[in-house]
This record gives sequence, structure tokens and C-alpha cells, in this order.
Amino acid sequence: RELVSKLAAPHIKAHPEWEKTARSSDGVPASSYSPELQKLLREELDARPASAPVGWTTGFTFSREFGQTYFVVIGAAEAHRAAHPEWFKNYENTSGRVVEHYAPELQKILREDLKDAVLRPDGWKTLSEIRKEQGRNAELVEQLLAEQVAQHPEWKKGYLTPRGKFIDHYSPEAEKKILDALRR
Repeated sequence: RELVSKLAAPHIKAHPEWEKTARSSDGVPASSYSPELQKLLREELDARPASAPVGWTTGFTFSREFGQTYFVVIGAAEAHRAAHPEWFKNYENTSGRVVEHYAPELQKILREDLKDAVLRPDGWKTLSEIRKEQGRNAELVEQLLAEQVAQHPEWKKGYLTPRGKFIDHYSPEAEKKILDALRR
């Protein structure tokens, strides 16, 4: 009933004559809608997505259940959207809002993707952050980092950015070594 009233409100505002209010037999005010409005409401209700199938969940619910931030979850999920758009569907949630839900297959992959995902430690930076700070030739910085990582693979690890994107990061030691090389 609340949903119908909510859907009817903008139509009634535009066409007040489509709603009549009368008292029911017990004296309670009751609305009745014109056939035109009833037809529009039926069409709108039929066009609304159904409730999510069993096992589908929203990114927000998944983030709470999995103990990650919402941004971490949506960032990790986005990496799979192009290859599997069928894993992302809009359904009505429990409060009647239409929101994106994730398929059980995507949730399984996200659990695997995020099980070891942690925010980067202090001092660790992405390639683009290092290049930006150095203000040098991007290819040279990338080449020097690759050389350092070849000698010290532990200086490159995947971490989450504060916005939830899983990206390779470089240790402060790697950055110091390339700074020394750039100064020469």
C-alpha cells in the first residue's frame, strides 16, 4: 500500500482529478484512483524489478558480512563486470529501493579475491604515485622499479588503495633505491 501511494503521488500532483477521497463505512478516509491512474500504476509495478533471488546480495550487505568496507567490495567487484555482466543485476531490496545485487558466483570470487586483501602499509606507494612524485620520465621510473623488484620481489605487493582498488604497491626501500639511481 505504501509503495502504491508513493508511485501514485507524482501522478496525482500532475492530475489531482485522478484521486478521490471519501469516507469508508467505518468513517476512515480512503482514496480511490481513476482507471487512468490504476493503469499507470499497474504498468509501473509490472516494470519494477522483482526481489532478488536467493543467494544474491547487495555490495553493502556483502561488505558488512565479509568485514570489508563498501568501497573495497565495489572496487573488487568492478574488476569482474566486463567479463560477467550477468553477475550484476538490479533488484528491489527489503525497503523497496531498487539497488544492484551480486550473484553468488561473484560473491565466491570476491571472497577469494579479498581474503588476503589489506590496506597498504604506511610508505608503500603505487607506480603512478612514485612517478608523479619524481616528476621524471615515466618509463625510466618504471624500468628502475622493475630492476629493483627483479632483485627483491618482496618489494612489490598487491594492496588495497583507500578507495578499494587492488593494485601493486612498492616498498619504501624500492622507492629509495630508484631515488638514489635517479640522483646519479
